[in-house]
Amino acid sequence: MTPTFIKIIKILVVVAMLGIILCSLNLETFNEQESNFKKILVNDKPQKREENVKFIFYNSNIFGGSWELVFGYGKRPFEKCEYSNCYLSMDNTKPIPFNKYSAVIVHARDNCGPEAAQRVRQSRGGMKGPFIYYLMESAHYDCQFDFSLYDGVFNWTMGYHPNADIPSMYGNTYKVKEKQPVPNIQSILRKKNKLLFWISTHRWSRGKRDDYFGLLNKHISVDKYGTFGPKYCPDSPNPMRIDCKKHLAPYYKFYYASENSLCKDYVTEKYFQALRLPVVPVVYGKVNYSAISPPHSFINVRDFKSPKALAEYLTYLDKNDTAYAEYFQWKLDGHYKISSVPQENQKTLCHLCDKLNNLEHRPAYTPAQMDKYWRGTKENPVCSTPEDYIPGLKEGLSKKT
Repeated sequence: MTPTFIKIIKILVVVAMLGIILCSLNLETFNEQESNFKKILVNDKPQKREENVKFIFYNSNIFGGSWELVFGYGKRPFEKCEYSNCYLSMDNTKPIPFNKYSAVIVHARDNCGPEAAQRVRQSRGGMKGPFIYYLMESAHYDCQFDFSLYDGVFNWTMGYHPNADIPSMYGNTYKVKEKQPVPNIQSILRKKNKLLFWISTHRWSRGKRDDYFGLLNKHISVDKYGTFGPKYCPDSPNPMRIDCKKHLAPYYKFYYASENSLCKDYVTEKYFQALRLPVVPVVYGKVNYSAISPPHSFINVRDFKSPKALAEYLTYLDKNDTAYAEYFQWKLDGHYKISSVPQENQKTLCHLCDKLNNLEHRPAYTPAQMDKYWRGTKENPVCSTPEDYIPGLKEGLSKKT
């Protein structure tokens, strides 16, 4: 072999060895990338870094019960959200320096009066994140919350108002593509031998729904269940529990889904529970029910000039199975889903976490802005007087006196 040929052979050997080394390195890199890709697929989304956690502070009870029953605590409420890096905390669930919180939820009914306002304002001074005004009761039951005590505090609102920064509803109607289970209407009709029932735990309300119910009772047979009777839900220690409605609904044709206040957009779980049951809701509230309901699924007291006129229509439906069954046609279509409180709560928290991850600076609302949002104006109040809003109520009550 010539010296030149030997040199060529040596060069080729070196090149081959370098190729093997590079190939090995590329294979390791590919394996590492593939492993990371599999992790992403398994976890469904990249894991958030710990320093990106958005801590949300809430310290109160709601509706006399634990917040745990409403939303839950920790990371769990956000596990199904697009952004899952939020953490809901109260002072005894995870001690965190207050200035580390990304947001604070202020439940209005637990923070009424000057002393509570002072505590909240002091907390506000140590935080840059938004403070959120939250209430699921109507403006008639807000402990006469004084917004002037909270000047410069609230950046966001959260509640049942559709125009809230973070809407939080008691339920809603969704049109879906997937066919839902269809009920047997004839089977439903066979069981029904009673007309109208209502479940209530209060003797009186600002909305005077009980007065209207009493006027109905002059013309048709109605049954009232609840804490003060006269009837009590069988086999249910809590007369307001959904299992009470489930027990009674098969035997009645109508449920009186009435709100304690006639305040704009205030509609509670009572209505959405009734939609999910084999019963037709008779609604009493200041709500655009058509916007949140399947077609022809409810009867509105405001569509009748008096309680007597409504009673006559219910009597007609009681005697006409074909006309009554039309109120279940939306269920036979099978393309509507009625959400529950837990489902809407999940949606609310996902919305909140999304906003915190896409934070835009917003100056605090003024007391005047908050009051207008919550109570309306003198010319256009959020809450209405029952005698002015419900047809026939004023005349019916005047005949009682």
